[in-house]
Amino acid sequence: MIGGQVTNSSSNDVAVIDIATNEVVNIPPISVGESPTGIAITPDGASAYVANANSNNVSVIDTATNMVVGSPISVGQGPGAVAITPDGTSVYVINFTSNNVSVIDTATNMVVKTIPVGEGPCDVAITPDGTAYVTNDSSSNVSVIDTTTNMVVGSPIVVGAFPGAVAITPDGKSAYVAITDSSSVSVIDTATNKVVGSPIAVANIPEAFAITPDGKSVYVAIRNDTVSVIDTATNMVVGSPIAVGSFPMALAITPEDDLLEEPEPPMGDGGGSSSNSCALTSPGAAPSIPLYLLIPAFILINRLWRRRTN
Repeated sequence: MIGGQVTNSSSNDVAVIDIATNEVVNIPPISVGESPTGIAITPDGASAYVANANSNNVSVIDTATNMVVGSPISVGQGPGAVAITPDGTSVYVINFTSNNVSVIDTATNMVVKTIPVGEGPCDVAITPDGTAYVTNDSSSNVSVIDTTTNMVVGSPIVVGAFPGAVAITPDGKSAYVAITDSSSVSVIDTATNKVVGSPIAVANIPEAFAITPDGKSVYVAIRNDTVSVIDTATNMVVGSPIAVGSFPMALAITPEDDLLEEPEPPMGDGGGSSSNSCALTSPGAAPSIPLYLLIPAFILINRLWRRRTN
């Protein structure tokens, strides 16, 4: 089972774990920019793209050598979540502060397009056919991007207040969106780009998602130290909340459907992290390559300032 926890909250680097031995294989870790946040690995496992929130750039790691290649790629302000198209040709980087998405061509590692979206873009997920869904925290909506044209499609999809994490079912038919203001989950039909049904109530603020490989269940990390399970056939919560560690912030599911849960890392100087947050983790690498873990100095700049009462 892959294991890992975000720690060392001020070291600005990336650790690599060999999933065959569950041991860190790069000591010291790989130095990147300031406040690394989102990370995504290309489908072929050759490169890892790391968004550095305070440096406003993206570092590229060659996974064969575990070394940073080239110069950092300048993007917008406050980059966070990262997602890569299924064909591996393009990287989409959410820029929370500048309200846009940077598109990086993986062949040249250059930004080829900057796409305006809503206010406070928080997370991004891409369907198998290459449609990107971007949650806009401050606009309370979701932007849809056609990755073949790099244009926003239609009007933003209105969801609940302060949408955070987003996840796509393996068949690409549904997008699940965490709604932090109402402690619920909205479901978007990707064929119509409309919200279907009523919001799915969960026990507390939803922080992150993981969907089983068969697409039948959505696991939701909840801020009250639990994980809820949604049946995608009925879009209803099934069973009782599963008690986990304090403040779960990320989830991942192995190909064997084993659920991994990542607790909140220790509080650092000036802030902690959570993944609703404008969730920072993108789908990881194939089982045959190491697991890359971010060790951020200051994650989730996008939501910390606004959490007044929660």
